Amino acid sequence: GHLVVFAGDAVQGAPADAARQAAALAASLTRGGGAAGVADVRLVNRADQALAGFLLEEPGPAALSSYAGWNTAGNAFGTAAAHLLMAGILRLDAERGADIRARAAAHAAFLLQRFADDYLYMAAIRPPLETELRVRGASPFNIPGNLYPEIRARLAKDVETRTRTLFAQYFESASLNLGPDAPAFVLSGFSMNTLVPWFRLFEIDPAVSVTLSSAPGPDTGLPPRVRVFAP
Repeated sequence: GHLVVFAGDAVQGAPADAARQAAALAASLTRGGGAAGVADVRLVNRADQALAGFLLEEPGPAALSSYAGWNTAGNAFGTAAAHLLMAGILRLDAERGADIRARAAAHAAFLLQRFADDYLYMAAIRPPLETELRVRGASPFNIPGNLYPEIRARLAKDVETRTRTLFAQYFESASLNLGPDAPAFVLSGFSMNTLVPWFRLFEIDPAVSVTLSSAPGPDTGLPPRVRVFAP
């Protein structure tokens, strides 16, 4: 498999142009069942929203073997590389005829978790919450006990609501790309429980599980949906 590392190099032009090029490269690598992951290292502690948006549209998250854009460049790269390696093992086992359904579901869940955490939470939900806490005289790195229950509940609800929309528009009914010889697994549902383990906004634990069906959904003959999504 291939790992696309996105750093938003100025030589490639403006960040949006570079993001579009990186997503197009990932899409070309996944055509025909190819394996490709994406390590987004352009920003610290959050995904690049332009890149994530392009990836969601083309090739689509289910086509990717891995994706990460969290914390440091080393963490994002290491997570994407490790997931790509595990997805490669999954492909080999599929070729050998092994039962990969449970691991395929775990693979899909981790893809959804990374988009929910790195893209939705870190890049879109957390920044305004940090600003709000500072305006209220509190630190986002040490949330006072009297504010913690409120912030935790609001945060979890927001993450789960936006993830539900994200799943419906970009994951649901999509076929996992596990290689041309793998069984056809289609994402049909998910569940999520968002934990905020510490009195700070720096990290959350969006525990995700995904339900797969074994065959593509029926062709309705309808044109593709127009997708309008803002994280």
